Formats: sequence, structure tokens, C-alpha cells
Amino acid sequence: MKLGNVTLRNSFFMSTVKTGYGDSKGNITDRHHAFWDKRSKHVAAVIFEPFFIDIRVRELPTQIGIDNDDKIEGHKQLVETVHRNGSKAVAHINHPERMANPKLAGNIYFSASDIQCPNGGQKPTALSIDEIKTIQQQYINAAIRTNKAGYDLIELQFGLGYLIAQFLSVVTNKRNDEYGKSFENRLRFCIEILQGIKSEVQLPVIIRISGDEKFTGGLTIEDSIQIVKILEKEDAAAIHVTSGNVCESAAWYYQHHFVPKGAT
Repeated sequence: MKLGNVTLRNSFFMSTVKTGYGDSKGNITDRHHAFWDKRSKHVAAVIFEPFFIDIRVRELPTQIGIDNDDKIEGHKQLVETVHRNGSKAVAHINHPERMANPKLAGNIYFSASDIQCPNGGQKPTALSIDEIKTIQQQYINAAIRTNKAGYDLIELQFGLGYLIAQFLSVVTNKRNDEYGKSFENRLRFCIEILQGIKSEVQLPVIIRISGDEKFTGGLTIEDSIQIVKILEKEDAAAIHVTSGNVCESAAWYYQHHFVPKGAT
């Protein structure tokens, strides 16, 4: 099968896993190579763990980074590991913002608006327009580095309550400027990121989205279908559907197998 201009040997992807095998600077280690070597022998592609694009906004102290050019060589070697097994390599790029780990010294906390996660974390500061533009450029720069490292595809996290989802949701986006209020405005932040990436690299882009955020006021299936139709027009290569929100519906995010049967 094909996804964009990439030919896949079958239709099975391994989804992203937070291994925690990196070092304190976000570099790839031998443990990553051993882990992904075993898991890339038969699937069409592996989606690596979320790569941070700003060392001040990490989820784990040992998370992989793609925040500067000196990490490109390490990523090249990781891509080569899975390519030797016939698998494609997918770079998963994410920015947690208000969900940055509160226990990590030096982390900063921003969001679309200054609304704190109800199940913990620091209260964020609402992003200024200039800060929004800086973060959008961080996404684009990270995508350029993945291209230089030889990745076959990019996946952008639009769901699960992370930064882009914080802009999409009326619960976390109370802005009154061009990035808030209306559906089109709330979608503007992520569309500009996607367009910026597509203008710089030719890699197919997968979008991961929560089909249903599973809490009152959150994004519903109907909302997500509306979003996906727009993403299709923006040449998204595929949609990776998950559910839940790390802040408001954590059971759907962390432990799906503990959610009662028939739950809605």
C-alpha cells in the first residue's frame, strides 16, 4: 500500500511508545536501537515516541529531542536501524505546553489560555501572538530536521489534550483574537503549522487526533469529522484516531483496558 509517496510493505503500524531511554539532553541511546530493532522487523512502519521541540517543554526527563541540529546525526542512525529491517520511520512531533512535566526544573508552561489542567500541573500563561509564531516555527524547524535525518513520514499530535488540542477546544481556548472563539480561528494554529511544514518538506504528514475527548464540553466525533475534512483539504496523508484527553478524561488516555465495557 502507499501513504502519500511512501510505499509500505503491509498496513500495520506500531504506534508511539514513551520508552524513557534517552539521556538528560534528549539524545538517542543504544537502548533505543535495541528496542526498535526488535519491533521493526515485520510492521510497515514504527511511530517513535514524541520528540520534544523545546527542551524547556518536556514530558519526561529522558525524552528524545529534535530541538536542534546537533541531534540530527543520532536520528539518522535510529532511522537506519529500522530501515535495515524493511520498516519505515515515522517522526512523532508534539508540544505539550501546559502538560509539560511540573517536576522538571526549567520547564515552562503556556497554553492557548491560562487554564490549568484539572488533574494537576502548573497553571499556564496564555501565549502571545509572538510566542505562537515562535512555537509554530519550532514545529517547522523540527520537521526540517526529521527530513534531513531520513524519516519517511511525520506524525503531528493534534489530540489527547496536548497543545494543538488546547487550541482546538472551547474548554481550553478562551482567546478573543484570530486564534480563538470561532471554529475557524481555533483551527488556525494547527493549520498554519501543517501548511508551514508542507511548504518546507515533501514528507507525508499523519495527523493524530482524539476522535472523541470523552468529557462534557470536549471535542466530539462530529467535531473531529469536521476537523478531518479540513485536514484532508490541507493534504494530510492519513488520520491516526485515538480518544480521550490527558487532563479531563485520563482513563481514556492512560488505561483504555480499565474503561468499563460499553462506556461512552
